[in-house]
Amino acid sequence: MPGKTTGKSNSKTNKQKREDNPNKNPQAIMFGKYLRVKLAEAELTQQELSTRLGLSTSTVGTWVNGFYMPDFSNPDMINRLAKELGITSEEIYTAAGTFMNDADLSGTKLESMLGQLRKKLNPSDFEELEALIIAYIKARGLNGNGSSKPQSN
Repeated sequence: MPGKTTGKSNSKTNKQKREDNPNKNPQAIMFGKYLRVKLAEAELTQQELSTRLGLSTSTVGTWVNGFYMPDFSNPDMINRLAKELGITSEEIYTAAGTFMNDADLSGTKLESMLGQLRKKLNPSDFEELEALIIAYIKARGLNGNGSSKPQSN
């Protein structure tokens, strides 16, 4: 009958829309899937984890849903997260593809390392390396200060 609705929608579900979101980076998506498994293993809800970490439920939700990752430049937060999940912080860094603390990629330390490399490499090699570093940081979703959240304008 024309105009009659069945209650079913042909549009994508909210879950499908979240998964198709172009703002998500692959690393955050994989970490979110990992975190979802670890939450289940620890028998914790997102709300329970957020309460224990002193964060909003929406913050933990953005991790689980693959929009953002925890602030890896804050080792205390990563250690607390690991403790609540019953795993080591190294497991979290490894799961996130973060084999060194993101603080090592920010600010003064990075500037110092680049300055040393500039002195040791010929100009064209340095420019190539600098371009690779910038691509690496962008691929990881970092904004230049060690945070994986986008900068606000």
